[in-house]
Parts: sequence; C-alpha cells; structure tokens
Amino acid sequence: MTAQLARCPAYSPATTDADVAWVDEVVARARPALELPFQPTFVHHDYKEGNATFERTATGCRTSGVFDLMEGFFGDGEQDLARALSEYRTGERARRFLAAYAERRPLRPGFEERFRFYMLADRIVIWEYGQRNRVWFPPEMSLRDFAEPFLTLPSP
Repeated sequence: MTAQLARCPAYSPATTDADVAWVDEVVARARPALELPFQPTFVHHDYKEGNATFERTATGCRTSGVFDLMEGFFGDGEQDLARALSEYRTGERARRFLAAYAERRPLRPGFEERFRFYMLADRIVIWEYGQRNRVWFPPEMSLRDFAEPFLTLPSP
C-alpha cells in the first residue's frame, strides 16, 4: 500500500499531504487489530460477483466457481471482503453479504478497524491505477474524498 500511495503524487496533484496524513491515521488506528493472530488462507484480492459464478441450491445460492486469480496470495481472508463490499457499498445486499460471511466465519475481535484498513488498501490500488492512467477521477477529487465513503461497514 505504501509504495502505491507514494507513487500517486507523481501522477497528479490529487493525492495531497493531507491524504497521506489521513492514511497514516487509519493505519495507526488499525495496527492493534492487524497484529491479532489469524489462520492464513488464500486471498483472491479481486473477489466480487464479476469474478465468480453461482448456482442455486435448496437453501439459497453457493459459489460454484472463481476466476481471475491473478492477484491472489495467502493472508487474512477478511481482506477479500473489501472488494466485494465496495461493489455493494451500503444497503441490503451489503448487509446480507457480510452477515452470511460472519455466519460461516465469525469475525475476529478488531474486525471494524481491520476492515477500514483493508478497504483503504484496496481503494488505494484503484486510486493509484486511476491516477497513473488519468481515468475515473475528476481532477478536484482527493484520495480521501474517493476512499472515505467506502470505509464504513454496512449496518447490521
């Protein structure tokens, strides 16, 4: 995350010193939650509806296939919630997705702060690409303007 963020000011003035300070604050608040142990698992890093197939079952739906594994690595499985929840942002779908995840894999203490960190890291990936390629973001938008709305968990 740090390397991608550090490259952004060279692409445009949209990533400000205030943005970097804000990122540092989010990271500092998340640090204790990030230090808690977890069972490593495969992290897709781009897990969302567009990269999965689903099938109906007697009790609902289940994931039947996952593709676009280019960014995968082993780490904290909670990281995959960021991209999926960024697609839903708020509302019933976001709440149901998070509830279904938590039902199958209980959320560890400190989840909210870890989520904010993981979501911010994911948004920085998107932001850096957009700044580098001069796409998606109007010139007056800052990193914080773009990313901060994503950092709130859907209400239960």
